[in-house]
Amino acid sequence: MVTIGSWPGYMADPATGALPPAHYADFAKYCADFVRIINKLNSKGHHLDLFELLNEREGSYSDTGDGLLLGQIVAQAARAMKAVDPSIKVRGHAYSWAASAHLTLTLPPAPSWRSTLRRNIVTLTFEKENVEDSD
Repeated sequence: MVTIGSWPGYMADPATGALPPAHYADFAKYCADFVRIINKLNSKGHHLDLFELLNEREGSYSDTGDGLLLGQIVAQAARAMKAVDPSIKVRGHAYSWAASAHLTLTLPPAPSWRSTLRRNIVTLTFEKENVEDSD
């Protein structure tokens, strides 16, 4: 597994660290290019099957209550990555150790962030120990 833990600094809002909507497509392309380099352009024939998107990025969103935006960011990037290599699995977003408290601050009670990803027609792998599904 390879983790793309965050968006590049030049894409981030300098005040909050969040990814502005104007850069969602840029981040999706960044992730898709990463898959292309690793799985399609390497000369040794290596292939990675599992990618994780975003690691503990909810802090940028907890003050605003816009946690569902993380689901939109991951969904858009995962679609772009799977367009390059449909055989890969993409998991995301990995919440910090204080997940249950942070999720309460970050996400509205319904729909859950997983539901948001499902509605965006992205098949992702989730770690049960990270967050319980509220669907």
